[in-house]
Amino acid sequence: MTENNEKVKNSDSANNQSSKNSKFNFNFEDKKVKCAKTILIIIFLAFLSFQMRAQTADMGFTTNEQYLDVFSDDNGRMYLTALDPYYYLRMSENYLENGHTGDTLKNIDGQQVPWDSYKYGPTGARATFNLLSVVTVWVYQVWHAMDSTVTLMNAAFWVPAILSMFLITPIFFTVRRITSSDIGGAVAAILASLSPSIFVKTVAGFSDTPILEILPLLFIVWFIIEAIHYSKEKNYKSLIYGLLATLMLALYPFMWSAWWYGYYIVIAFLVIYAIYKGISYNSIAKYTKSKNNNHKDKIESEKLEMLNILKISGLFIIGGAVLITALYGTGTMMNSIKAPLNYLGLDEVSSQTGWPNVLTTVSELDTASLDEIISSSLGSIHLFAIGLIGIFLSLFRKVLTPVKQISNGLAEKLDIKYALLLIIWFAVTFLAASKGVRFVALMVPPLSIGVGIFVGFIEQFIKNNLDKKYEYVAYPTIAIIVLYALFTIYRADSADLVRMLLPSNYVPIAEGIMLASLAVLIIYKVAELIAESNKKLVMNKIFMILLAIGLITPTIATIVPFYSVPTYNDGWGESLEWINTQTPNNSVVTCWWDNGHIYTWKTDRMVTFDGSSQNTPRAYWVGRAFSTSNESLANGIFRMLASSGDKAYTTDSVLIKKTGSIKNTVDVLNEILPLTKSDAQKALKNSSYKFTDTEVSEILDATHPKVTNPDYLITYNRMTSIASVWSYFGNWDFNLPAGTSRSEREAGSFQGLQTYATNINDTLIVRSLIQQTAEYNIYTLIEVRNETLTGAMMAVTNDGQMQTQQLNMHKVKLMVNENGKSKMYNSLADPDGQLSLLIKVDKNSIIGTDGSNNPVYSSSSWMATANLEDSVYSKLHFFDGEGLDTIKLEKESLDPTANGVQPGFKVFSVDYGNYSK
Repeated sequence: MTENNEKVKNSDSANNQSSKNSKFNFNFEDKKVKCAKTILIIIFLAFLSFQMRAQTADMGFTTNEQYLDVFSDDNGRMYLTALDPYYYLRMSENYLENGHTGDTLKNIDGQQVPWDSYKYGPTGARATFNLLSVVTVWVYQVWHAMDSTVTLMNAAFWVPAILSMFLITPIFFTVRRITSSDIGGAVAAILASLSPSIFVKTVAGFSDTPILEILPLLFIVWFIIEAIHYSKEKNYKSLIYGLLATLMLALYPFMWSAWWYGYYIVIAFLVIYAIYKGISYNSIAKYTKSKNNNHKDKIESEKLEMLNILKISGLFIIGGAVLITALYGTGTMMNSIKAPLNYLGLDEVSSQTGWPNVLTTVSELDTASLDEIISSSLGSIHLFAIGLIGIFLSLFRKVLTPVKQISNGLAEKLDIKYALLLIIWFAVTFLAASKGVRFVALMVPPLSIGVGIFVGFIEQFIKNNLDKKYEYVAYPTIAIIVLYALFTIYRADSADLVRMLLPSNYVPIAEGIMLASLAVLIIYKVAELIAESNKKLVMNKIFMILLAIGLITPTIATIVPFYSVPTYNDGWGESLEWINTQTPNNSVVTCWWDNGHIYTWKTDRMVTFDGSSQNTPRAYWVGRAFSTSNESLANGIFRMLASSGDKAYTTDSVLIKKTGSIKNTVDVLNEILPLTKSDAQKALKNSSYKFTDTEVSEILDATHPKVTNPDYLITYNRMTSIASVWSYFGNWDFNLPAGTSRSEREAGSFQGLQTYATNINDTLIVRSLIQQTAEYNIYTLIEVRNETLTGAMMAVTNDGQMQTQQLNMHKVKLMVNENGKSKMYNSLADPDGQLSLLIKVDKNSIIGTDGSNNPVYSSSSWMATANLEDSVYSKLHFFDGEGLDTIKLEKESLDPTANGVQPGFKVFSVDYGNYSK
């Protein structure tokens, strides 16, 4: 063994000497040189991460200047993407103006608490502190000091790209600690940073918390690994890294409410590993004693390591709990015990409260299949498999040293600490990913580290066994991986090698730093290869570079180019600005929950519910109001929600206590909400529940309050597309068992149709395409002549043959606008029909003429399920409130976000009428 070790030392010495004596007269093994190289690698990786995410700012989703203007501010800077970023933007505005994230302070138990008056109106909610808003304000203050045109939204746009630069550091150093490989660390860092599930939610413009859900745990794991690494040494490094991990844990709840998942992962690792080391120490001590071997140093070393691990475990587990309790209160720690059980029940149809569970319809919480988990994690099954192999290879610590140094004992070949941590991490996050697509991102880091370990393992294994013939297997394998990568790029239509190197030039300084650091690294590597006298080692380094390129290139190719269209736009802004300036301050905006954050930010008005409160009873009530054909019921629901909120049906309400169930409470409310106050009072007094006068008064205070808040409704084109969601909840049957599948419950939907409208011989003719096949098309043909509506179905073959038959629609509803007036035509076509036809024709807008010079009008049509044909939503969005007595169209503007009517963003006011009589 001594002889073999001496050979290795001599080999390393020779390599070092060749580096020193090269014609460059440059020592590549110098610690300062290595440190400078590491810094350059980190800089390059950080700015690569930033540049990839900067692509959204280029607004490559269109070349139409008018369209670009709609989605950008007055300075041409793109608006934020998605929905939740607008919540954090509003919190950032509050933090900048008030020093806290609330728009006001509220006295609760003698303390002034930051309060969000706009969410979940009229009640409001506590405004929680979040690190994202703080970082956003910091970025704004620095940037605005240099450019006065910068807005807080502009700063928020770049925060996720800036924070993503920190992703690579813990990943890189974790892999390098395990494998001693820079290239392995770089591959892992790139894959983690650019993996699909992380990348799409951390691009510039997506100013949300996903980046903060992952980042703290990466640093915690890195610090724990360093602490374990130094646990064999008699110094304070181990405890210092343990303390850093504990402090990072204490910051985690500031960033994410589900911080506890990372806490439990590390606890599981520390406890199991501490037990393992305890057993290992006892075994060695007993073995040494039985054999009378004098291995005092070995025993002392094992004991020192075991004691340090116990110290690290105690510091992290107990110290972390104490710090979190001190900073956030006992409730936060207690919630960490109950919360995991709630996450396991994400796919329950009905929540434990008895109300429908809205989370079952949130796309990012859909249960993920194995294929979706694999494709969304690292982008391909090949990288997924390599990641798992790498996790397994992390067991073999000694195989990363020359083969002749490996002893025959299995225990000496294995080092379970890295594999144990990665396996626990992967298993927990895989379970989370199976519960919801959004949690796939949590699984990316352990897999990426696994890929990095795989690369580092290959590099070190070949390097330390140059006298063997392993390269005859390794090099062809690497060549196949590289060829596969090139094939993947060639096959991808959007792949662009130049764009992969220069993904965006929106921030020239970032582009310059990335390219400069890359250039220096290339020069360094070329010089190192030239200086290396061992040709096999040169080949090894070249092939490892090719392997790294082969592994990361397909991932980069899938995200270059990358564009994202903002949700908010100038069309929406026009109507929302009207609400801000033309409505009372106590007004409430009611719509489906998805755009609630945008509405509160732009209007400074309360919303009924939003993305942070969607899983509440209001999903039923808002869905009910829009899907019912009973205008009086809808009006009563809007009045109740806007003025008293949930007061009528809370768990301690009279109705819940007296009726004994949510179902009965809902039945009573659906009965009395359409009525005037006096009629509702009679109904309650005559109810079988025998309400007392005091109870009746309390119920009516919630359903027919003396003081009301004005309510404004918003409809928009995407709400048409998701009708199957809000009508599903609005038609919820509380008589059915909670576990009843969605397919067994009632819902409705709309489908937009291609429509053509003209006037021939004083007859309005509207043709809508409802089915298209390879052989024929089927149309509905609606005619209005002498104020009479008739209709038929028409099949037209490719050779022009036509065949008509009776219209099988349940109902046809046609609105014609002409000379500033609207006229409605209704026809019951087929009493047994399941679908209805909704048509709107604007004779004031002539968009062309046909071959006979007849005018062609602007028109649109939809096929609706019969249960939504007369719904409040249909009358609002498609027919501008026509046929409604108490809801009036106040403002409409462009909606470029989805196909549908135009103007497609509409604001309506609700007149409560004489409800109190």
